[in-house]
Amino acid sequence: MTTQSKSEQLRIRAHECEVKAEAAHDPDIRRLYRDMAAQWRQMARQHDELGLYDDRRDTADGAPPS
Repeated sequence: MTTQSKSEQLRIRAHECEVKAEAAHDPDIRRLYRDMAAQWRQMARQHDELGLYDDRRDTADGAPPS
């Protein structure tokens, strides 16, 4: 099982929004998806800069380590 850090998960969300933006025909919808992608990337950067780590990565079941 591959576990991803929180910042990786946030970047995946950003990528998903970029893909949806590319597929959107309406320019307003495209802009909204690109804005959402930028916000997901910003959250990922902030997560990294603040040194926040996801302790759940250390356990197989996602529960906090004991």
